[in-house]
Amino acid sequence: MIPALEQYRRKRHEDMTASVTRALRELDEAGAPINFSSVASSAGVSRQWLYDSPFRAEIQALRTRSSFPGGPKAHSVREAASEASRRTQNHALRQRLKELRDENRALRKDLERALGGLRR
Repeated sequence: MIPALEQYRRKRHEDMTASVTRALRELDEAGAPINFSSVASSAGVSRQWLYDSPFRAEIQALRTRSSFPGGPKAHSVREAASEASRRTQNHALRQRLKELRDENRALRKDLERALGGLRR
Protein backbone atom coordinates (compact mmCIF):
# COMPACT_ATOMS: atom_id res chain seq x y z
CA MET A 1 0.00 0.00 0.00
CA ILE A 2 1.15 3.55 -0.67
CA PRO A 3 2.83 4.93 2.50
CA ALA A 4 0.85 8.19 2.47
CA LEU A 5 -2.41 6.32 2.05
CA GLU A 6 -1.48 3.91 4.84
CA GLN A 7 -0.58 6.83 7.09
CA TYR A 8 -3.91 8.55 6.30
CA ARG A 9 -5.82 5.32 7.00
CA ARG A 10 -4.06 4.83 10.32
CA LYS A 11 -4.63 8.47 11.38
CA ARG A 12 -8.32 8.28 10.43
CA HIS A 13 -8.74 5.08 12.42
CA GLU A 14 -7.10 6.68 15.47
CA ASP A 15 -9.36 9.74 15.14
CA MET A 16 -12.48 7.57 14.88
CA THR A 17 -11.40 5.52 17.89
CA ALA A 18 -10.85 8.67 19.95
CA SER A 19 -14.22 10.03 18.82
CA VAL A 20 -16.04 6.85 19.89
CA THR A 21 -14.24 6.83 23.25
CA ARG A 22 -15.26 10.44 23.83
CA ALA A 23 -18.88 9.73 22.76
CA LEU A 24 -19.15 6.76 25.14
CA ARG A 25 -17.87 8.87 28.03
CA GLU A 26 -20.25 11.76 27.23
CA LEU A 27 -23.28 9.49 26.84
CA ASP A 28 -22.50 7.76 30.12
CA GLU A 29 -22.03 11.05 31.99
CA ALA A 30 -25.30 12.38 30.55
CA GLY A 31 -27.14 9.19 31.53
CA ALA A 32 -28.27 8.76 27.91
CA PRO A 33 -29.06 5.32 26.52
CA ILE A 34 -26.02 3.63 25.03
CA ASN A 35 -26.59 1.70 21.82
CA PHE A 36 -25.00 1.50 18.39
CA SER A 37 -27.19 4.26 16.92
CA SER A 38 -26.61 6.75 19.73
CA VAL A 39 -22.87 6.12 19.82
CA ALA A 40 -22.55 6.32 16.01
CA SER A 41 -24.53 9.56 15.91
CA SER A 42 -22.61 11.12 18.78
CA ALA A 43 -19.19 10.04 17.49
CA GLY A 44 -19.85 10.80 13.82
CA VAL A 45 -19.06 7.27 12.64
CA SER A 46 -21.18 4.66 10.91
CA ARG A 47 -22.96 1.93 12.79
CA GLN A 48 -21.27 -0.63 10.55
CA TRP A 49 -17.85 0.67 11.62
CA LEU A 50 -18.89 0.20 15.25
CA TYR A 51 -20.07 -3.35 14.59
CA ASP A 52 -16.70 -4.16 13.00
CA SER A 53 -14.65 -2.33 15.64
CA PRO A 54 -13.22 -3.44 19.00
CA PHE A 55 -15.97 -1.33 20.62
CA ARG A 56 -18.67 -3.82 19.66
CA ALA A 57 -18.44 -5.93 22.83
CA GLU A 58 -18.29 -2.84 25.08
CA ILE A 59 -21.34 -1.26 23.44
CA GLN A 60 -23.29 -4.51 23.68
CA ALA A 61 -22.42 -4.84 27.36
CA LEU A 62 -23.27 -1.20 28.04
CA ARG A 63 -26.49 -1.47 26.08
CA THR A 64 -27.56 -4.40 28.24
CA ARG A 65 -26.52 -2.60 31.40
CA SER A 66 -28.37 0.58 30.49
CA SER A 67 -31.58 -1.37 29.81
CA PHE A 68 -31.60 -2.25 33.53
CA PRO A 69 -31.18 1.15 35.20
CA GLY A 70 -31.25 -0.23 38.74
CA GLY A 71 -28.82 -3.02 37.93
CA PRO A 72 -25.21 -3.06 39.04
CA LYS A 73 -22.59 -1.64 36.75
CA ALA A 74 -20.22 -4.33 35.53
CA HIS A 75 -17.78 -1.84 34.03
CA SER A 76 -17.95 1.88 33.70
CA VAL A 77 -17.90 3.32 30.21
CA ARG A 78 -14.58 4.95 30.97
CA GLU A 79 -13.02 1.57 31.83
CA ALA A 80 -14.53 -0.10 28.78
CA ALA A 81 -13.50 2.71 26.45
CA SER A 82 -9.98 2.93 27.84
CA GLU A 83 -9.59 -0.85 27.51
CA ALA A 84 -10.69 -0.64 23.89
CA SER A 85 -8.27 2.25 23.35
CA ARG A 86 -5.43 0.25 24.88
CA ARG A 87 -6.23 -2.71 22.63
CA THR A 88 -6.33 -0.46 19.57
CA GLN A 89 -3.08 1.26 20.48
CA ASN A 90 -1.45 -2.09 21.24
CA HIS A 91 -2.49 -3.42 17.83
CA ALA A 92 -1.19 -0.29 16.06
CA LEU A 93 2.13 -0.45 17.94
CA ARG A 94 2.58 -4.14 17.17
CA GLN A 95 1.91 -3.46 13.49
CA ARG A 96 4.43 -0.60 13.46
CA LEU A 97 7.02 -2.80 15.22
CA LYS A 98 6.54 -5.48 12.55
CA GLU A 99 6.98 -2.88 9.80
CA LEU A 100 10.18 -1.55 11.40
CA ARG A 101 11.60 -5.05 11.84
CA ASP A 102 10.89 -5.84 8.18
CA GLU A 103 12.52 -2.57 7.12
CA ASN A 104 15.54 -3.29 9.36
CA ARG A 105 15.89 -6.77 7.85
CA ALA A 106 15.81 -5.33 4.32
CA LEU A 107 18.39 -2.67 5.21
CA ARG A 108 20.71 -5.30 6.70
CA LYS A 109 20.51 -7.31 3.47
CA ASP A 110 21.24 -4.18 1.43
CA LEU A 111 24.23 -3.40 3.65
CA GLU A 112 25.54 -6.93 3.29
CA ARG A 113 25.30 -6.69 -0.48
CA ALA A 114 26.97 -3.27 -0.47
CA LEU A 115 29.88 -4.53 1.62
CA GLY A 116 30.43 -7.36 -0.82
CA GLY A 117 29.22 -10.18 1.37
CA LEU A 118 31.80 -9.57 4.13
CA ARG A 119 29.15 -9.35 6.81
CA ARG A 120 27.68 -12.69 7.99
